[in-house]
Amino acid sequence: MAAIGVHFGYTCACVAIFKDGRAEVVANDAGDRVTPAVVAYRDTEQIVGIAAKQGRVRNAANTVVKVKQVLGRSFEDPEVQTHKAESKCPLVNKGEKPMYEMTGETTRHVAPQDVAKLILHKMKETAQSALGADVTEAVITVPFEFAHAQKAALRAAAEAAGFRVLRLIHEPAAALLAYGIGQDCPSGKRYAMNYRSTPFYWRNQKDHTELIGRFFIFIFYVCL
Repeated sequence: MAAIGVHFGYTCACVAIFKDGRAEVVANDAGDRVTPAVVAYRDTEQIVGIAAKQGRVRNAANTVVKVKQVLGRSFEDPEVQTHKAESKCPLVNKGEKPMYEMTGETTRHVAPQDVAKLILHKMKETAQSALGADVTEAVITVPFEFAHAQKAALRAAAEAAGFRVLRLIHEPAAALLAYGIGQDCPSGKRYAMNYRSTPFYWRNQKDHTELIGRFFIFIFYVCL
């Protein structure tokens, strides 16, 4: 069985398979090709994806969004503090590590890595449903700025979800592979990339964790 490709984003996740000579992003059980990277907790139940997002208003204190922002970071990290201020789900300090505090019949604490595991497992199920076979090997995208600790946390979450991670690939490189390989580009100028056959070398990038998919959707809505 060929490996699959997984994009684990701040607001959504998706999975691609290689079929009939081309890569195809497959739809989830709701028919969507992207799944909200949202996890809701209700006592012993964990809800992932669109159902978790739809129930967020009623269960905001136990619903995690943008877990990627805190994955593999210490509690005092500025990104974690920003996330803490914005999150409706309480984020607390446990041994200098951020933990989500879930309330219900009992109070419990959930690590960001465990939240990520559920999202990645959902991607695994989506791929298996499309292929009709078990999936174990995956290539996963990571932001260019991810440090070793963040990459290690994502890899551990993927392994806990049942994947054998073949490689973590930077998101800009993944985009280049998706739109550049196999397509003619006769006279286009390249300012950020240095092409040297393979691999590709990314020269510069500036990242903003707040500049994510939902803001582009809002911009498109306003323009239309």
